[in-house]
Amino acid sequence: MKKQLTQIFMIAFLALSLLNSCAKYPDGPNFSLRTKEARLTQNWNAISIGSEVLNGYYHVEFDFNKNGSFIVTDISTEPGWEYEDAYSGTWQFNNNKEELQIIIDGYVTTAKINRLTAKELWIDIDGDVYKLEAVE
Repeated sequence: MKKQLTQIFMIAFLALSLLNSCAKYPDGPNFSLRTKEARLTQNWNAISIGSEVLNGYYHVEFDFNKNGSFIVTDISTEPGWEYEDAYSGTWQFNNNKEELQIIIDGYVTTAKINRLTAKELWIDIDGDVYKLEAVE
């Protein structure tokens, strides 16, 4: 009986140690069954950029594809300022999947990943934190 309790304790301790070591990003998650690529490759809407919360007139959408392609769409519906611009490029993970390298028209941007869940992506580009939510 004592041997079984010791084994159960050791298994529980090992499992907790492994779960704590899975945390890669400062703001989480601590554990996920989905791969980082599976969580990233989808459509995302920007909720805020830096301290600016995006209003109903301004919309930025990011689309990361599994083949490494990337599209960002910038839309304004504010009367007198209407426009829609789209930029395409490529992306890849860097630095042990802690950063994203985004290349648009030969311009390389490195984004530090602060949070990557199935529903939230927070990336830091040059000190501005982009908070994105998955498009459902």
